Amino acid sequence: MSIFFGSLIHGIGDFSIVFGFLRGEVSDFWMTFSIPVAYFHYKKIENRSVIHKAIGLSFAIIVFTGIVSIFTPYRLGKWISMGFAYPEGERLQHFAGVIGGHFTYLPIGLMNTHLTYGGILGMGYLGFVFYCLHRFFDFSPIRKIIIFLALFISTFVVFYNQSRSIWIGCIFTLSIYIASIFVFKIYTFFHHRFYESHKLHILSEGNQNLPKAIEPPTQINFWKKRWAQILIGIVFLASIVVMMNLAWSKNWLIQRALQDSLTQKTTENQRYFIWKNSIQVLKSNWILGVGNANFRKIHTIESNQMIKEHEELWYELFITPRGHAHHDFMHFFIVGGILTAIIWIFFWSLLWTYFYASIKTYTQSFSWGVLVLFAAGFFQCYQLDDEVVLPFYALVGIFIGGRQIFRPWHFIAGFITTILFLVMSIGYWTYRSSEDPAQIHLRKITYQNQENIQLNKNPGSIYLEGCLSHYFGDPPKNRDIAMSIGIFIEKNQIHSPKKATITLYDRDSFDQDQLYKAHSKTPIVTKYFSLEQGENWFDFPESVVKEKSEEFPGQVRFRDFEIIFDDGDLNQKLELPILYLSPLCEKVKSM
Repeated sequence: MSIFFGSLIHGIGDFSIVFGFLRGEVSDFWMTFSIPVAYFHYKKIENRSVIHKAIGLSFAIIVFTGIVSIFTPYRLGKWISMGFAYPEGERLQHFAGVIGGHFTYLPIGLMNTHLTYGGILGMGYLGFVFYCLHRFFDFSPIRKIIIFLALFISTFVVFYNQSRSIWIGCIFTLSIYIASIFVFKIYTFFHHRFYESHKLHILSEGNQNLPKAIEPPTQINFWKKRWAQILIGIVFLASIVVMMNLAWSKNWLIQRALQDSLTQKTTENQRYFIWKNSIQVLKSNWILGVGNANFRKIHTIESNQMIKEHEELWYELFITPRGHAHHDFMHFFIVGGILTAIIWIFFWSLLWTYFYASIKTYTQSFSWGVLVLFAAGFFQCYQLDDEVVLPFYALVGIFIGGRQIFRPWHFIAGFITTILFLVMSIGYWTYRSSEDPAQIHLRKITYQNQENIQLNKNPGSIYLEGCLSHYFGDPPKNRDIAMSIGIFIEKNQIHSPKKATITLYDRDSFDQDQLYKAHSKTPIVTKYFSLEQGENWFDFPESVVKEKSEEFPGQVRFRDFEIIFDDGDLNQKLELPILYLSPLCEKVKSM
């Protein structure tokens, strides 16, 4: 509602704002009505058995369709809706790797993207994990085996889905759960010690009647078989590690996902650019926000300003999604202003309050999966995805529909949890966005023989990402300066190359992820150069194009370079020189 109010303020005198409510953030407001519907249905005890079975069946369907989608190149939802046919030109699945001789793809179930599927799968998976912790020892031996296999398979699907934000959300929530267990254990221990000492004091004074205020805490079946559960968890995690090691060795997408998670600077820095420009937007609009459905427009203006200052980032900013902030809190803050930010904090504080109030009794623990979107939402905007938020709000209604006994410290703990990790998230994206954009950009370099680099031998050809054929503008402007590449050989290099063969390539500049196809490249010209110690600059007038482009990408193309040193003897000892391309691939006075 705060976004609705802010949009009215921004729309004063603009009647088109009425149509804006049919799109953007406010358009999904009606989905929040699923909270009271689910709440009142779950309040009736006679409905709970049916609801539990419906949730379990839904999760089974989600996992099953995810497994099927791993082994099919088609997007199942669209394939089924089109009568089990897939028209030519439709976007296919993301190839993941080869396992057991079979092509595999990122699991997306019946959804359109792996992130949407990951959000839905994450909520169901985490709820299933908590349900297993609650009921595992109540099952028969046969059912325990079935549950364990189901948990094993669903864990594999979650891992193979490669939604790193969901991984973080699951790890974070389970860590909070484990930490809470130990805190409650310590509290119960000291509470019991206090009770015993206070009881002896009263008895020594001759008072045999123990006041109600210091009656011993009610003992519930909370710690029973706790160590057995931990042992099962360790065995389960060990088996998962073995299975994932096999997947890692065969799946290049998983390798890239984990490597990018651990690397500060990569050739894909879209989240950095999104956060960097979002912070600039927030600084100017933190009171009332930018209004409903205005994020993309305002963010694009900020991105274009960055391109003017660092034109070499034009392509990276072009392919960077601008529809949302990739951070739930930041996005709602930007759109709705300070009031929306406060409501968001209160909303999650309330959910964590219910979690702490029900953690001992495992009340409706299968719905605890909604908490996965708290930490996951620090890296994506799951609360803007209508396919995710509809089941999310329904599970929230069930989550708060159970019976809990609240204590003041429950809300305090919930508020502290929300604020603490929100502040950590703010600190993280503030730190990441503080870096100079020029230092973030890295050119992609491909070696024909990567292993020779480690052996100090000739790598064969070196393919170096170049620059765009036009200057930034609306429309793009034709370049009037030829591209140049510099090769620097130090004086103390003994085994330096004496000549180089350089080929200039023409390459596409469309968004590969959006069109789901790779850039094609064709050679333009090949030149042969002799190398000397010091700076060597080589100009390529062929890089200049005469064709005008009305838009980007349009006629805008990449100009890349392939360099081969000496005679291509891959076994000779070679000290590679320094390759230099200026930000716009133009000759500079000094390297």
